[in-house]
Amino acid sequence: MIVVDTRWSGRNGIGRYAKEVTERLALDWQEIEQSGSPSSPLDFVTKSLKIEGDKPRAVYSPGYNGFLRSVPQTITLHDLIHLEGPGSAKYRPYYDFFLKPLIKKNGHVLTVSETSKRHLENWIDDSDVRVVNAGNGSSAAFAHAGEAFESSRPYFLYVGNLKSHKNVETVVAAIAQMGEFDFYVVTSEKNALEALSEKYGVTDRVRLFSNIDDTRLAQLYRGARATVQPSLLEGFGLPALEAALCGCPVVFFDGCESVKEICAGGGRAVSDSADVREWVEVMSDIPAGERFPAHVITAEQYSWDRVALSVSNLLVEQHLA
Repeated sequence: MIVVDTRWSGRNGIGRYAKEVTERLALDWQEIEQSGSPSSPLDFVTKSLKIEGDKPRAVYSPGYNGFLRSVPQTITLHDLIHLEGPGSAKYRPYYDFFLKPLIKKNGHVLTVSETSKRHLENWIDDSDVRVVNAGNGSSAAFAHAGEAFESSRPYFLYVGNLKSHKNVETVVAAIAQMGEFDFYVVTSEKNALEALSEKYGVTDRVRLFSNIDDTRLAQLYRGARATVQPSLLEGFGLPALEAALCGCPVVFFDGCESVKEICAGGGRAVSDSADVREWVEVMSDIPAGERFPAHVITAEQYSWDRVALSVSNLLVEQHLA
């Protein structure tokens, strides 16, 4: 029996991945009886692994946590942003002295993109460890065909949190110079968005959306002049994928490898992440009615069924064969 840490399941990012993949695992599994947040660097020492019944054959976590227990473990490590962005000192002991040894002991780790695979291989620096890119997926709601959100003014769209590596402030500064456009933001960080809007004097042109379902989000993508993904670092870049599948143009920072991996051949790249003028120029250059080319990205390439099958196959191969 495989046991799975389902505490990661949610609506966005790792939470979305965890929910979609665990629901589709092609093997018998049991939920871990666990409380607390799996994202805490101290979770592995403050929480004991609680499992009903016999000792499991292995533990699977769809996020970056493991357990101090002598049982085989498989994790999906989406990226190394915790080690590359601000605040890395908080996470480095956990990654270097617990997570890396755990991965080396088990001899394998899952990830979500070729970019993250390369970064993980460099960080682990052990040819005996297998890094498997199981990919990432997208909901069937995200497609070219469908209803578009109707607005009286053209708008750009951003989906995600407002952490510093997301570089959202640069786009807000650009929007301040583009008076004919509104800026729609899908996030749970209301206070941070309001502070940014006030700082740049665009409160009347910024609209917040939160807790919306995939159908509504797809409508927002289809109605937008473009989706902006200004991130400096990403393990994948799910909003860029969702936007592209809806036919929405994507403006992204060329130095963000994982987003470039998704958008190459169809997106609009900005060469300098901090150059507000360049963001204004690239965003302003997108004409009404432009669509992300349908042939560049297909839903079949990013199927949750395919991702879950890859994860299931590895779990069976490593722990159940």
